Amino acid sequence: MNTWAVRGWILFAAVLALLYGGWIWARSLRQSDGPVIIHHMPQSEVADREVTDFELTDQTGQPFGTAELRGKVWMASFFFASCPGACRQLNQVLEGVVAETPADVMLVSLTCDPETDTPEVLTRYGAIFHADPARWRFLTGKLAELTRVSVKVFQVSLEKQSHSFRVFVVDRSGHIRGNFMMLQNGAIDRPQVEKMLALVRKLDDEPPPAAVSTAGESPSAAEPTSAGETSSAAVSSRPADASPAIPAAEGSQPAGGSP
Repeated sequence: MNTWAVRGWILFAAVLALLYGGWIWARSLRQSDGPVIIHHMPQSEVADREVTDFELTDQTGQPFGTAELRGKVWMASFFFASCPGACRQLNQVLEGVVAETPADVMLVSLTCDPETDTPEVLTRYGAIFHADPARWRFLTGKLAELTRVSVKVFQVSLEKQSHSFRVFVVDRSGHIRGNFMMLQNGAIDRPQVEKMLALVRKLDDEPPPAAVSTAGESPSAAEPTSAGETSSAAVSSRPADASPAIPAAEGSQPAGGSP
């Protein structure tokens, strides 16, 4: 083999190594820095959408879905337990949110890595955030079903270890009334947290539907809002004496690893 051929093979191998190294580097960044926002609908297009029925599996290994959420004000978020950065940061915020909302408000967090996030893993993960299953359910299931719920119900894309930072607020009649981006550029968006808390409190004060449906029946329609009212208009800022349970916005993310 002549010298030029040898040099050609060396150059070819170097290019392959460079490409492979770049792929590994990008993949590690994606996993260590947390979820990647793929797509989301503007709040105006999501607000007041009805949540269609779904059933997944919670951290106790029991079925859990819209049947258990009917008649309640609840929030929905996305995560995966092996994410050491943004997901931990998001769930630390939500731990404070749960503590600051009325006792009958629930939070459900849907994993985007169900092969890893079994009920046993989710139980250990929830303990990190002192999650009481009576108020905070971590949900797993088949990836196809989780993707369907994310896309069809909340209109955000979901792939393995890749999801939105948005948190959705649902009223007692099963309608999405708002969605809030909790993290911006790796930092907590405190104004969004405050707006979400205000909306949750407002919805909790609203009278319940005329009749809460039983299993197998469609949920009752929500009482109509006043003319021109929107989910964003209904949101107001909280007083400045916010509880320290929710960390203030910071540029750095807390260190952490898999539970």
